[in-house]
Amino acid sequence: MVLQSFLPTLLLTLFLTLLQTHLTTPFNLPTLCSQPTGSLTGDLELEENREGERSTKTVISSNIALDETLCYRRTYATTNILGFTRNHTELYTITYDSLKHVYNFKNTYEFAIPGTEITCWCDCPGGSNHCDSHTDSCGKYDKSEDTCVNWYDDGQTLEGCFMPTGSGQSCCNLDIVRFSTDSYRAVEIASPITVAQIRLNVIDTGPVPPVHRVKDRVYNIDLDAGSTSDELVTMNIVSSSTSSLLPAGWYFGRMNSGELKTNVEINGLNEWNLNKLGWYKIQNGVETVRKSKVRAAFSALTQNCGDGVLDTNFAASYYNRYPSEAETVHSFLFGKIKKAVRNDTSRQVIAYHRSSPQLSLKLTFNEKSRIDFIYDKSYIADFEGSILLDKHSNRVLNLTLIRGSGSIDGDVEKDYSEGDQFSVHIPTRNVPRYRKYIRISGMCRDVAPEREESGRVTKKAKKIAEVCVKPRGGDKRTKICKDVVCTEDKNSKFVIPEDEIAYDRAEHDDILSLATWGKYLNPIQWFKGGKPSWVEGVIITVACVVVLIAVGIVTKVLKAFGCLWDCLTCCGLWGKCKSMPSMSNKTKSWARYFKRNQDASSSGTSSSTQSLESKSNSEKTKMSRI
Repeated sequence: MVLQSFLPTLLLTLFLTLLQTHLTTPFNLPTLCSQPTGSLTGDLELEENREGERSTKTVISSNIALDETLCYRRTYATTNILGFTRNHTELYTITYDSLKHVYNFKNTYEFAIPGTEITCWCDCPGGSNHCDSHTDSCGKYDKSEDTCVNWYDDGQTLEGCFMPTGSGQSCCNLDIVRFSTDSYRAVEIASPITVAQIRLNVIDTGPVPPVHRVKDRVYNIDLDAGSTSDELVTMNIVSSSTSSLLPAGWYFGRMNSGELKTNVEINGLNEWNLNKLGWYKIQNGVETVRKSKVRAAFSALTQNCGDGVLDTNFAASYYNRYPSEAETVHSFLFGKIKKAVRNDTSRQVIAYHRSSPQLSLKLTFNEKSRIDFIYDKSYIADFEGSILLDKHSNRVLNLTLIRGSGSIDGDVEKDYSEGDQFSVHIPTRNVPRYRKYIRISGMCRDVAPEREESGRVTKKAKKIAEVCVKPRGGDKRTKICKDVVCTEDKNSKFVIPEDEIAYDRAEHDDILSLATWGKYLNPIQWFKGGKPSWVEGVIITVACVVVLIAVGIVTKVLKAFGCLWDCLTCCGLWGKCKSMPSMSNKTKSWARYFKRNQDASSSGTSSSTQSLESKSNSEKTKMSRI
């Protein structure tokens, strides 16, 4: 009976305990709550409208740093039309997500990296006239009228020409083409809009479970206006001024990539400077150049007018190569910028700050409320770090926090006095390693090398700085200090300019020149790479025809001499030819001719011999008689 009498009381006590635990436990929040810095104040404001109706509002003020989350528990009561009162408990989390500068495109255009294709030739005095001041060499080779430039000069030297007087005339076409298929977007920016991004989550805990989310919203607040409001809360933000991350001017990046690059000079919208990037512009899909400037920057010097050999020079920059010196603004301003994004659709550049001054946040609730501030305890086990001075003199602390959570405060010594202070917020609990890049201004101190008595160096000279960190709200015993090493990148070196104008060789083949014929009749020239010339094709074709004709003539001559040899061999050296089966008809006729001559000669010789013999015998008879 005693147990039955106490059972309802026991169950009610257990329910109220569970409810109280549900309402007061901060770990029901979806994120880690930061411990506030500075003062935290609250107040009640009484307002009266024109009808005389009064209302009470609750106002709280606090400071919030970048990446931190402030958490509040708000308890208030509402009365319905029947007069019943209901208590509400809500959990508010306010996160300072980012500080960004929004730059609108002031001007923009599309461009490409240009390449060059040059064709030149030279006319000697008294020779063929293919070049004069009216020669359209671009049209002759079917080049684009928008990007091809004609060039003419009548004061060339007579090297290689037959006539010793007068001057040579040279014509060239300089065709500006795409160096690659990539296109780029140039943008001009000016003064930015400073925007703080605040994320608000509201969770209704009931008076009884289940928990459900009331609001999850991101506010982009212009810090020049500094306020926003809705049905639940009004936020007013006050911030110290922040300087522009990006200097006003021109930047560029690949089309549809979102990248933003700097560290090169870029032409303005109506500027056509050949020594700046962006002089090969694209509008409505058509490439165009300022032809007068291109023509003025081009020159050619004749080395051999007869052979059509000229040296050309184009006094321009950023052609036939990508500007390797260009860098992303994130790299160029690493200590200031976390990232920068170019949005061609909205015509904006958004640059995110790596650090930010604290914001003064004022929240106004429409009902009289009880506000409880909630935060998680911060802690850290250890840290690692180094300081980097890059080639652009950005000084950054590379900090790695080991097994930490919550808000961590720190400082870097500066000239043995008070140095740079910083804060890091770790958004989750017990993170094994959390890295953060922090911009600083302090200098490192030199440490002399350590030597033995013998003079041998045991430790090299180096630069170090002392860095200390501690969890927010912790005492001196939780502070950790270390010496970190400083590393420095050397500044970029200037490029020594060329003292003389560099010329490229441009050769034009003259089909009437003996040098051109000798060049292309050389078999070594046939196996060289490069674009084939029509002159080369004509010369090789003519040479082949001549060789074929010569081979035919030699064959006929050798065949005729072969017939004569057969006749001499058969009839003159070996006597009579009784049979000539292997001879041709023509050879056999020659053989019969020589045979008849041989027979006639032999019969004449025998008759004369017989008459001489008879004469000699008669003389011998007369002598004997005597």
